[in-house]
Amino acid sequence: MNKKTIFFILFCDQTFCNKYYYSNGYKYISGIMVTRLTPHTTAANVAVHVYKETGVTVRPEKMPTKHSNYASYYIRCNAYNRKKLICPENWPRDVLVKPFYDK
Repeated sequence: MNKKTIFFILFCDQTFCNKYYYSNGYKYISGIMVTRLTPHTTAANVAVHVYKETGVTVRPEKMPTKHSNYASYYIRCNAYNRKKLICPENWPRDVLVKPFYDK
């Protein structure tokens, strides 16, 4: 393998992740992170919103935040559903949605 190759993408349909190969090992995209939500947003609110917008049933997990003026959630999903969930048209304005990387 060429050492100048920064990453090589392997798509795994059977698993809930895509593997990105870096020269130092693997990182897994296991879902998405939704942040900059109002602090009183619950996991049920996020799950209902996702189902209405995409038709995907999810179980969001609340993530710890540095400040109490926003809320963040982690949503585990497979590669097919991640394409639907990460689409900015499915989320309110000013909400940040990005891939979540497992170490």
